[in-house]
Amino acid sequence: MSGVSGKFQGVNPNQLFSYYPSWFLATFFSLLVLVSCSSNQQPFNFTRFAMDTVIDYTIFAENRESARASMLAAQEEIERISVLLWEENQGSEIYRFNYANDSIHTTDEVYNLLARAKEYYETSVSTFDISIKPVLDLYNLTADNPEPPAKETIEQSLKIVGFSYVSLRQENEKFLLEKEKSGVRLAVGGIAKGYAVDRAIDILKEQGIEDALINAGGDLYCLGMKNSQPWKVGIQDPRKTNDLAEVLNISGGNAVATSGDYQRYYIYDGVRYHHILNPETGLPTRKSLSATIVAESPEQADAYATALFILGPIDGMRWVNNLPNVEGMVIDSSGTTYYSDGVTAFLGE
Repeated sequence: MSGVSGKFQGVNPNQLFSYYPSWFLATFFSLLVLVSCSSNQQPFNFTRFAMDTVIDYTIFAENRESARASMLAAQEEIERISVLLWEENQGSEIYRFNYANDSIHTTDEVYNLLARAKEYYETSVSTFDISIKPVLDLYNLTADNPEPPAKETIEQSLKIVGFSYVSLRQENEKFLLEKEKSGVRLAVGGIAKGYAVDRAIDILKEQGIEDALINAGGDLYCLGMKNSQPWKVGIQDPRKTNDLAEVLNISGGNAVATSGDYQRYYIYDGVRYHHILNPETGLPTRKSLSATIVAESPEQADAYATALFILGPIDGMRWVNNLPNVEGMVIDSSGTTYYSDGVTAFLGE
């Protein structure tokens, strides 16, 4: 998450987003089922892989066959979105835009996704900026011996960074994406995984599922649970892999996402270089170790966790406290945790 959390990459365009590595542990959860949804339903667990991360499903159903059928339908939707948006897939809409000189016509789905990304950009004071890709690519986090880019190279690439250089227009029933500068490129990883979870949840609802949890490498959504029994979501300590920094009680209809400097990084001359870049400076932001958002959708939580991480504890908490139906917490560079005004409603053991 960077302006966006990272870049997509990989070798299989049918399912890989390198932006979310399989070892991604930004948020992991401990699920405690306190009361089953009804006398004839029970939880079934499934694990799949897409977008270069593990997808964990917990689905309440009358039997495993029914739960599995619903899961497979949801998984198929996640894989469809992966192919549609993976920026290194020459057949994807994002690839077409990135390598176009000026504009392309696209689908209403992609258009609307980018329109929401622009809203997140504007709402987050330009910190969630998916146009960060030209700078993000300079860090080459997957290299065997990566080195940080030179200051001059960063400054040159920053000249084509800024979502204000991207225009979205509707012409009758056509959807047009335009770039003001030919070098503008997008990395939609900071929103695509959350969007995929959103759509997967919609599929589960269409399948008649009322109670479920999907966790896509740290972007998760809690659907349902009767008697208001919460799902227990553990937030990883950013410096102690096997420890929890906090436990959240998440009732049905809420999503959680975490951005951290421990997800994708390398150490060079004793300095940590990670994938969450400040779009103003082109440098990894140093104010936070991790940032967590609780919101109404995984897509929104995904984008806002990136923005909160970049803003840091002081400006970030002030910003979150002015957002409707959004709460958050930040662990700053010294290890101190800051909470938004309403997040205490979600805290618990």
